[in-house]
Amino acid sequence: FIRNEEERKATAQAEARDTVRRKMIEETEQLKQRLAESRQENRQLSIELQNLLNGSAQSEKDIERSVAQRKQRDAYLADKAEIESLLKPFITPGRLQIGDYLSIWLEADTATPLSYNRILHCGGLSEDAKGLKSLALIGTSSVSTHGSKARPLGSFPPYDEWVLDRPNDKARILRAQQLLIKHGHYLVELGLLAP
Repeated sequence: FIRNEEERKATAQAEARDTVRRKMIEETEQLKQRLAESRQENRQLSIELQNLLNGSAQSEKDIERSVAQRKQRDAYLADKAEIESLLKPFITPGRLQIGDYLSIWLEADTATPLSYNRILHCGGLSEDAKGLKSLALIGTSSVSTHGSKARPLGSFPPYDEWVLDRPNDKARILRAQQLLIKHGHYLVELGLLAP
């Protein structure tokens, strides 16, 4: 009888251990499942957060770009009357375009403003005496060499060899250069200068 009792106790203890072991295994599996779900959820949240941050950064860039464009437009509008008068030989459509050198002018099939890149290439935007002379030549070359095909000068001074020796004329050429440097790319966007 004692032996049976001991065997029953041993069996009951073994069954209890097995039950505890099965519960622990079940709980471990459930914890593993929850951990995997939690990791997946964290990955998804991380992706969503990254998308939000990227969207926020993109929105900031869009806002910065918009502010910069507004500032550029406002600066252009503040200088518009001066641009229309002083840059007349550059922004008025004509069939003559600057070639590879200041002395070479090419005739195009259609009338367009002067090319910003050609003005730049020929040194007209160099901020020195040579740049001012180049810009003076670019602004007036079509007038002196092409007569009826020339663009109007507006308030840009006519060229002669002493143009840069006259303070008023030099100041107007310098101001034209400053306007082209400040607004050149925007004038291209507006179609007031060819690219």
